Amino acid sequence: MFENFEDLQCEFGGDNLSGIRIYHDFKWEDIFHHSHIAFQHGKCLISRIKKECPSDKTPALILTDNPLCEEFLIENDKFYALVVNIEKYLKKSKYDFSANYLANSSQIPLTNAVNVKNVINNPTLLTAILEKAINIEQIGIWASSGAERWLQLQSLLRSNNIETQSKPPDANTLIQNLKWLAEHTDYNSVTSIISQINDDDLKKLQSATGILHFKNLLKIWEENKTNDDELFWQEVFSNRSEIISQVFSYPVVVLKDKAYVGGKLINNLGGKVADYLYQNKNTKNAIIVEIKTPMTRLLKSEYRPNVYSVSEDLSGSVNQTLLYVNSLLKDYYSLDRDESSRFEANNPRSLLIIGSFENEGIVGEKKKSFETFRNDLRNIDVITFNELFGKIAILLTLLQQSEIISE
Repeated sequence: MFENFEDLQCEFGGDNLSGIRIYHDFKWEDIFHHSHIAFQHGKCLISRIKKECPSDKTPALILTDNPLCEEFLIENDKFYALVVNIEKYLKKSKYDFSANYLANSSQIPLTNAVNVKNVINNPTLLTAILEKAINIEQIGIWASSGAERWLQLQSLLRSNNIETQSKPPDANTLIQNLKWLAEHTDYNSVTSIISQINDDDLKKLQSATGILHFKNLLKIWEENKTNDDELFWQEVFSNRSEIISQVFSYPVVVLKDKAYVGGKLINNLGGKVADYLYQNKNTKNAIIVEIKTPMTRLLKSEYRPNVYSVSEDLSGSVNQTLLYVNSLLKDYYSLDRDESSRFEANNPRSLLIIGSFENEGIVGEKKKSFETFRNDLRNIDVITFNELFGKIAILLTLLQQSEIISE
């Protein structure tokens, strides 16, 4: 049904319906008694379709008055189209805030939920799907998603006289179990399991995961030393406050990415948005972090013999970051109104991550010029990508050495 829905009558929703394509197999006036392209609770329905439509497809709505037709989703190379029985929709669309709230918390995209409903209402089809889909891996995923489920599975095995003890898992099985644990177990369940590990084993586990984590970071650096995508590097640093902590002598945490730090004029223009707003984990003092790329130039050509000027990118980035700090200080009391995320702004520092000595071939007199400029700056730390990841490499070496000593 509706394989060729593009042959149906098509209307384009106005502002109320976001200009979406609306196909229908009836005369519009016969159902809605007007020619205006709008209907009760249509805006809510259209918003849901547009929200859940993949970025590479066109959202569409197909309305039918066929009494035998149930809702279903059509997703092809071009369209993400929801088929709706309009008479049933109009009858059932009385607003219920509680239903809307609970539906929005569902893990299933609501436009896709119609397919789930159709499967559930067909016991034969549901049984066939389950027989095809359920295997030992799926059972393992289900059982690993909570302590209660694991106990249920053990109880079932025992009730059928199946031995639940087995040999220790091999490496591949262990890796799969860890993946299941990471992907399908909530935070509280994980901490509950980890709390049962003794101190010595926990230290070994922490050390091993720390080593792997820093190795993965260095792998990202090695594979992307010439990556000039600023958004990519912002995503790398997102939620990885341990990288930024390598610059300072205290632990830091991310407070906000793309943080508005004030500066708007009366016409609502001119607002300043820093890449990240971090804070000292202990004192809550703010730290503004700006991230460029390893390919951003640091120096220009030789100004005088053995003297090099800094590039416009570097001087501009420093000035931009300092302006963010100045704006934060000016507008601090209007920015810090949310008690749940309070931060301090006591002579806040800032950090600029920019360029790379390796990519630019900065050695000798060039490095002296850069250091002279950098060391004369106040309230801002400038560090290159190769220096920052070099710190992580040193930390990784120390972790690996401590592992050897402890053994």
